[in-house]
Amino acid sequence: MLLRDRLQTALKEAMKAKEAARLSTLRLINAAIVVIGLATIVIFCARGAATYFQAVILSRIGNSIIAENQRRLFDRLMQQNLGFFAERHSSEFLHRLSTGAASAMQVLNLLITAVGRDLLSLIGLAAVMVIQDPVMSISAVIIAPPARISNPAKITATTTAYRKSAMG
Repeated sequence: MLLRDRLQTALKEAMKAKEAARLSTLRLINAAIVVIGLATIVIFCARGAATYFQAVILSRIGNSIIAENQRRLFDRLMQQNLGFFAERHSSEFLHRLSTGAASAMQVLNLLITAVGRDLLSLIGLAAVMVIQDPVMSISAVIIAPPARISNPAKITATTTAYRKSAMG
């Protein structure tokens, strides 16, 4: 028997028995299930839209970078003398035009995706940390950085290692 069927049965029984507290609890559970379902739909729609717009924006940025790199390479090729072209095959020029630009776009996509994902993860985790324990969050933000910087053992070890590498 599905949860929905069990809830409907319990709801009918509570109505027949005229149990107001049980009836209101079951109605609240039904409403919570609907809200959770709608929230799940909204979250997945937002995720789909974000993925789509990420792909569109990255492709536009990548295409503009490719176009700029190809323009600069073409301008440099036009400045070369005829001997330069006589020594090289035309496939080399096509390879340079396509491979270099595509590589730049691939690196850019990787960097933007990784940085964006990591930044949003950091923001989300910081928000959860503040919501879960505000006092601990404040101490982590205010007390921990100076304590980390002023760790004399680490500073001494780093300075000693640097001096040894400079001498030897």
